Amino acid sequence: MKYMKKKQEKTNKELVRDDIGNASALEAVKNSEGGKILLSSLQKDILFCIDKITHDYPTLSHIDLIANCAKFSERLSLFRAILRSSKNKKLSLEELDALLAESEE
Repeated sequence: MKYMKKKQEKTNKELVRDDIGNASALEAVKNSEGGKILLSSLQKDILFCIDKITHDYPTLSHIDLIANCAKFSERLSLFRAILRSSKNKKLSLEELDALLAESEE
């Protein structure tokens, strides 16, 4: 049982380290000139999708409405992932510190 717990802790540490790496990469994108352009473009796409859905919903076909909602969701998820990268990195670092402190006990 103890072996399994040790293995699980190592797995958690590895997962958190992966999260830190991913958040760092997204943070670098966010802080770059290209990342700022990307965020601006995503923001415009998101606003366009909202406008399209709210303005044209009475005349859109069911498929077009679903497609626009999917486009909105995809753009918003990407925008949030990039925008929240610094916060996610900080939280992952705190989690890693907690796991390391726990394993020292």
